Amino acid sequence: YIAFLSEGRSLLRRPETAGVTVREVLDSYLREHVGIDPDTEKAIPGVVGVAARSRQAIAARHLRAFWGDTPISAIDIPESRRYRDARAAAKVPSGPSTVRRELNMLTAAANHAVRWKRLKPDALPEIARKANIPVIADIHFQPKYIFAAIEAGCAAVRVDGRF
Repeated sequence: YIAFLSEGRSLLRRPETAGVTVREVLDSYLREHVGIDPDTEKAIPGVVGVAARSRQAIAARHLRAFWGDTPISAIDIPESRRYRDARAAAKVPSGPSTVRRELNMLTAAANHAVRWKRLKPDALPEIARKANIPVIADIHFQPKYIFAAIEAGCAAVRVDGRF
């Protein structure tokens, strides 16, 4: 989903509503994947999470503060650059690697939402057409998406998982 940050205006849409917000995607990701409560930033008992939970919580805090209730489908390259510039101009500026890690977390949260069918990746053909770089589809455990990525015009398809 490199295209998410490159041409992601309409990449992700919630099937039943107009748009899932950045806050909703991040909260779901923190709760289900990272294993921390998004409100208290404390570990959820009984949930096996990932390493560096505190770093994930801090990244989510900055992303939610900046984008909040912005639809996830509105995040594109200019928006990502605006976030980068705002983080660099903050009272306590962040370095490029920190901003990159935060944006990678946002991408991971969006991918998590797609895997759990909270978001629908229905604009891949449009993204593949508009992208300035070759789009490479990264398919995990979903054989039905292999041919969809090929038909969408992706330059390559990387398949990971057992089929």
